[in-house]
Amino acid sequence: MSKQENITFLNDAIDGSFEVLKWNYSNYGQGKQLFVPMFSGRVGCGKSQGVNQVKDLLADWLVDKDKIKSKSDYKLIYVDAPQYDAGEISGWFVPSKDGQSMTRLRPNHCPADGAGIIFIDEITQAPTSIQNILGQLILERRLGEHKLGKDWMIICAGNRVKDRAGSSIMPTQVRDRLKPWYNVDNNIASIVAHFSKKGVNSKIISWLKFQPRYVEESAFDRDANSNPTPRSCEIAGSVLDMGLAEHLLFPTLAGTIGEEGAQALISFLRYYDRLPNIDNIIKNPSTAEMVEKGTALAFVLTTELSKRANKSNFGSIAEYMVRMYHENDTAELVASFVKECLARDGTLKTHPKMLELFGSNSPFKNLLS
Repeated sequence: MSKQENITFLNDAIDGSFEVLKWNYSNYGQGKQLFVPMFSGRVGCGKSQGVNQVKDLLADWLVDKDKIKSKSDYKLIYVDAPQYDAGEISGWFVPSKDGQSMTRLRPNHCPADGAGIIFIDEITQAPTSIQNILGQLILERRLGEHKLGKDWMIICAGNRVKDRAGSSIMPTQVRDRLKPWYNVDNNIASIVAHFSKKGVNSKIISWLKFQPRYVEESAFDRDANSNPTPRSCEIAGSVLDMGLAEHLLFPTLAGTIGEEGAQALISFLRYYDRLPNIDNIIKNPSTAEMVEKGTALAFVLTTELSKRANKSNFGSIAEYMVRMYHENDTAELVASFVKECLARDGTLKTHPKMLELFGSNSPFKNLLS
């Protein structure tokens, strides 16, 4: 009997991996089995970027603990598992000086010194022989006689067999060594926050907020060459940044996020022609034109306002958003606006208007949980 996958949103998998790897550092050398997180998920859902975020979190934590001097001291060694053969992955054997024996060289992905993350990517696409060798590194923290340094942690990632990405069923003894195993995917909130932080074209963010179904796994066509995965939607943002001529825009977007997604996005972009004057909103938040409830234009406007928000104008923009809430009953848009603002500029968290918005008597106080 098949079982329903327990999906972990990518941001939770990042936070969970951060916690268990902190535990590893605190308990190393005490005879306890160390954690090796596994990010398993569909194509383009952000697994690799998630691992890089874990690395950044650990670097900050280790700097705070005075374990390393700076974030740059904490490295990430990328191991593209399917690209190796058995001789490479375990360390090349070369003749010893005596000419009578062989010596195994230390592989780059099993360092003795320094600190960081060994990121074994696409492990499910690697041949079984490679997975078995990596199993020794994962469980015993060594490859042959070469031991992995104590300040190095391991994270693995790969696609699922059903994704038809060349993955195979992993040997059970290797799977059993990967704990916790996260079946990762994104929700729209985590995608929007990530795109906002990275500065992805705001029109992509607005579109996905209004039509999130396009980035859900159910929209993925395994027979198509292009799909609106989180990764390809980020690339579509770069397509929009190019300012392509109209006759080039559709085929380029269709080749990036698929024809259906491209048609929906281009239709959505027409709403930008009806966007209220944002400068007027900032100048006159109490009287500026208000958008209609539940329209695509409302999603466009909140994204554009969050992009413009800074310390000097946040009070005015927030006043307009509160007005939108009272006139249109759109609390979820207020929450989305605030999350995007904080993703772009974390210092707004202490802005007086932000503190007022989420005070003890505010209707918005529970929106950011």
